Amino acid sequence: MGKYENLREKTVFDFCDDQRILKFIAGKEHTNINEYLKDTDEETRVSDLRLLAFLTVNDELDAAVYPLFPYIIEWTVEAFKLRNELLATQ
Repeated sequence: MGKYENLREKTVFDFCDDQRILKFIAGKEHTNINEYLKDTDEETRVSDLRLLAFLTVNDELDAAVYPLFPYIIEWTVEAFKLRNELLATQ
């Protein structure tokens, strides 16, 4: 699995540097990893990794995170809109 090992110890900041995505996930204008770690618990961080996988259409990341957060997620309309915007700019 390589870069997707020890996912409980990782955050969206380990896999993404796109400020628009990080702002959407973290919900803050000028977020950084220290604020994020302070304000979130492990379950939220793992859930956020699933959201990152969805937004970036990263099936490999989603498959790696799924065993840690094996829930069906109903993504918001806003998540679908951002995903579509990101796909349109690729």
